[in-house]
Amino acid sequence: MRRFAFPNKSLRAGLVLAALAALSGSSAGADEIHRWVDANGDVHFSNRPADSAKGAALPEKSTARVVATVKPIGPAYSGSRPSRPVRLEEAIVRLEVDSEQVVGHVGSGPHCDPRKQFIAKPGTEFVAPMNLPARFAEHARKLGYQVGTDAAVTPGKDAGLRAFASIKSLEVKECEPFGQRKNGLFVNVQRRHYLQLAVDWELFDGRRLAARWASTGRFSDMGGKGGSTLDSAFVAAFLESTDRMFQAPAIASVLAGEGSAGLAAPPPAKLDVAWSGPQPAQFRARIKSLEAATVTIRTSDGHGSGFLISKAGHVLTNWHVVRGQSNATAVFESREIPAKIVGGDPKRDVALLLLERPPAVAPLTLSSVPVGTGDTIYLIGTPLDEALSHSVSRGILSAEREFGGQRLYQTDAAANPGNSGGPALNERGDVIGLTVSGAVTDSGAPVNIAFLIPIDDAMRALGYPKPRAVR
Repeated sequence: MRRFAFPNKSLRAGLVLAALAALSGSSAGADEIHRWVDANGDVHFSNRPADSAKGAALPEKSTARVVATVKPIGPAYSGSRPSRPVRLEEAIVRLEVDSEQVVGHVGSGPHCDPRKQFIAKPGTEFVAPMNLPARFAEHARKLGYQVGTDAAVTPGKDAGLRAFASIKSLEVKECEPFGQRKNGLFVNVQRRHYLQLAVDWELFDGRRLAARWASTGRFSDMGGKGGSTLDSAFVAAFLESTDRMFQAPAIASVLAGEGSAGLAAPPPAKLDVAWSGPQPAQFRARIKSLEAATVTIRTSDGHGSGFLISKAGHVLTNWHVVRGQSNATAVFESREIPAKIVGGDPKRDVALLLLERPPAVAPLTLSSVPVGTGDTIYLIGTPLDEALSHSVSRGILSAEREFGGQRLYQTDAAANPGNSGGPALNERGDVIGLTVSGAVTDSGAPVNIAFLIPIDDAMRALGYPKPRAVR
C-alpha cells in the first residue's frame, strides 16, 4: 500500500530529498534553499527559513542555480525517420527501504569527515522537481529525439510516448565549504557533492505499457573546488540516467517506431462494465457476491487487492501493485488465475488486468451516484497477509481532498498494506472508489486516515469514462 506522506511527519528530518521541494520553477531562474539543523542535530533542506518557534538553528541561506547544461554521454538518435515524440510525464522519488536507512552524510574539512547523516524512511514518496520534465525535454532534443506535447495534440498527429521515472535508490555526500593553505596560498573550496541514483523507467504508448528499463546516474565534483548545489547535483545525475535510458535497445526500438517490447497487450477499445443509478441499501444482502468478485493480486514483490469489473475478466487495481511486473496472479478464494496488464495510468495509479480465464463470478457494479461527506462506506481487500483475504472494514467518507491536482476521497475506514487496489463500496454495494493509500504512525500502525481514488476518475484515466445516462 502506498503510504501517504504528510510533509512534516513522514519526511524524516535529514532526508536529503526534502531539498527537492525547492526546485519548482524554471531552470533559468534562481531558487533559495535554506539549510538548517534541528534540536536533534538532523539536517533539513527547504525552500523556506527554519521556524524558530520549533527551536531550530538559524538557517544558512544560499542561492542555488540548476546546472545550466549537461552534455549527453550517449550517441544521438540515428533512425532513418524522425523519432516518436516523447515527454517525461512524472518523476517520483520512491526510495525502496524497509526500515530507516542512512543514504548519505554531510561532512566537513578537506576529507569531508562525516558530521550529520541523511536518513530515508519507509513509505516516503513525493513528486520530484517540477522542472525535471523541461530538463528532460531539453536533453532529449540534444540527442535528436522529438519531444511530445500534452495530450491535446493536433488531430492526426502522433500523441507521443509518456515516460514515467521512479527514483528508487539514492546515495549522497555533501561536503561543506572550507579554506586551507596550499603551497603558501590560501585556497577556498566551495560546497561539493557526490550523488548517485537509480531510476526505474516505464514508457507508455497511450495507456499501453510499451517498455521498461532501469538505469543509474551519477554526479560528482569532489575532486575540484566544488560550487555545486544539492539540486544541481540531483538534476545532473538524473539526466545521466536519462542518457542511459535512451541507449537501451528496448527503449530505442519503441522511440524509433519499431513496436513495443511486448510487455502488455493493448487495452480493449470498449469495456463492458455495469454502472448503477440510485438503489436501496443492500450491502449486507450482497456481501457474499461482493467478496467473490474481490481478489488478491499476487506478484513477485508481494500482494495487493483488486476487483472484477467485466464478464470478460477485466480486473481493476492500483498501478503500484503491479509496477515492474510482466504478469500477475489473481486469487479468487482458492482459485489462482494468471493475469496480464492491458492498460494503466501510473500518474493516477490505476491498472487494468485481463484474466486468462474469466471466472464464473458476477463483476462488481460501478456507482454513478455522487458520494457525500458522512456517507457510510466499506472497504474489502487483503490486508497484511493473503490469509486475511476478503477482510471488510467500515467507515465514513470523511472529506474530499486534492493532492497534486488529483482528486481523492478521505475515509476513516481501516486500510493496511495489502488493501491497495481493493474496492470501496457504498451501502448499496456499488463501487465508489479503490483504496490507494493509508496514513501510518512511525511504528507502522494505521491512524484512521485512508485515501481512495474515485471510481469515475479511475475509469476516465483508463479511457472508459462514465456514460452520461445511467439508470
